Amino acid sequence: MTGWKTNPHFLRRCLRSSQPEAGFTLLEMLVVIIIAAVLFAIAAPGWVAFMNRQRLSTANGQVLQALRTAQAEAKRTRSYREARFDFAADPPRFAVVPVTSQYNPNQSLISLTNAQITTWQTIGQGNIVRGTIRLTDNHAASDSIIFSPDGSVVRQNLAPNNPSLNQPYTITASLQRSPTIKRCTSVQTLLGALSQGVNTACP
Repeated sequence: MTGWKTNPHFLRRCLRSSQPEAGFTLLEMLVVIIIAAVLFAIAAPGWVAFMNRQRLSTANGQVLQALRTAQAEAKRTRSYREARFDFAADPPRFAVVPVTSQYNPNQSLISLTNAQITTWQTIGQGNIVRGTIRLTDNHAASDSIIFSPDGSVVRQNLAPNNPSLNQPYTITASLQRSPTIKRCTSVQTLLGALSQGVNTACP
């Protein structure tokens, strides 16, 4: 009788049968996929909300920068500069443009129309999805603010028919699907002092 020590084929079969098989079973793969799907479903809303808040902060930062740029250019060029906002655009857009002045007793200012402006910049610079963010201001009669050559705010541009509403001029960025989540930038004084607010601090 031939023993296992003298039968090389028997020995090879024994060694192969003792080695574990590599890979995963179909059941194991399904369990992993289900767990991953559950974790994604839990994390996705929080991640989307975080990204939307980041986009909101970016939009508010651009509003602040537009106002600062208009004020700085007015001082540098010793002329009137306007920070114009297009609230109807989606995503909203803004531009800093020159304003001509007629030196008459009323010192009337002549602004460009939206169609004449060629320097529009989109809020978010292409990183904000349409229908995500909305811009509004607290003065229904105005979509802009004008700074005079000394950097102060032109009063009649804010509320020409109601001086009590002149300050502050506030632009609010909010999430369209969560309007209570807001960021805002305000021109607090006629000298052009700027401040920012969050949620309940915004109109």
